[in-house]
Amino acid sequence: MDTSTVIDGFRITNGYANYGGGLYLNNSSPSLINIVINSNTAGSEGGGVYCDNSQASFDSVIIDGNISFEGLNGGYGGGMYLKYSNIIFLNGKISNNLGSGGGGVYLSNSSPTFENTLIENNNGMAYGGGIYCHNYSSPILYKLIIKDNIANAGGGIKCSGNSYPILTNVEIIGNYAYGRGGGANFQHSLNSPSSFNLVNVTISDNSTQQDLEGSEESMGGGGIWNVDGELNLINCIIWNNFPQQIESKGDASSINISHSDIGGLFDQTGIVINDDGILFLDGLTNFGTDPLFNGDFTLQDGSPCIDAGTAYLEWEGEIIVDIPHNSYYGQAPDMGVYEWYPEDPEYELGDFNADGSINVLDVVALVANILSAGEYNPAGDLMEDGVLNVLDIVALVNIILGGG
Repeated sequence: MDTSTVIDGFRITNGYANYGGGLYLNNSSPSLINIVINSNTAGSEGGGVYCDNSQASFDSVIIDGNISFEGLNGGYGGGMYLKYSNIIFLNGKISNNLGSGGGGVYLSNSSPTFENTLIENNNGMAYGGGIYCHNYSSPILYKLIIKDNIANAGGGIKCSGNSYPILTNVEIIGNYAYGRGGGANFQHSLNSPSSFNLVNVTISDNSTQQDLEGSEESMGGGGIWNVDGELNLINCIIWNNFPQQIESKGDASSINISHSDIGGLFDQTGIVINDDGILFLDGLTNFGTDPLFNGDFTLQDGSPCIDAGTAYLEWEGEIIVDIPHNSYYGQAPDMGVYEWYPEDPEYELGDFNADGSINVLDVVALVANILSAGEYNPAGDLMEDGVLNVLDIVALVNIILGGG
């Protein structure tokens, strides 16, 4: 199957195979749309989906209730197992899957893109309840919710073996690890030049087991466990994780934090640095104040995290943050996943120049704003996606031509 193959509107259920209980792709790159893959079992790997050297695309796909289990030496990828596969997974859900590593998703030598996807209630048993990135796997994770997953290490996400994901606008909430890294467990490869970059990420309500019987120390890194490498946090909120927000181990470890809200920033409930690790705080841009979340981790009006982020940041010659002005509201981006907007906006959608009517003058003003990367104006966000671009121009022209 190549990129011209489209599979649309199917349910794949109650399958069994050693590899890919529901779906097995080898050197295949189909487009899968509106598919449900549930209640399948793999005797070895890939309970729901197994991809080997495949570049498939998944849109609006649900992978739920699949099992991949062969003891602690196998059974990776309860929901999905990707090997040498840089797939694209959009607008989907990966939930309630079970595997001995990577309950939701296991990656090996793969750098896929996951966007606008919920990864929830998966059990990774040993490693990576939601996602396990291993063996040179560096996925792009954008607008994800990783919540209520469980594993021994890395309840939400576990990364090791030269794997460095890029996390942007990711919510890591309510995950649990029996060992270390309730939310995230990042293990660097020594002498690797790469770093973990988290931008506009919210990590909250994650936890690890503490004071295990017979153990001389508590399990650490309720929010993040970082070992032997560089971790960069920009525009992030790390709050209400147990027993600490962040714990770092190893002489080669360094944590660089800029424009972020870290609970207990200056005490043992905040950041714990072991061995000869380094902590760098960017001036006065960080604080440890209640972010004032709503129940869905959006920000309340009056939150200290509003307009407290940065739109641009370079670190050691690398551009880590570059957010266009027309993609946030106010003087600066907010911290955390969700940009705050007024509840009762004082504008009419489409009336970009605020003259009380919607006409070609609004189109001219919107085009000029986009071309000049001007300040975000919600009246021009016809697509209501938080960004002003050509799609908004098309929508506005259609409204005017339709007399609407």
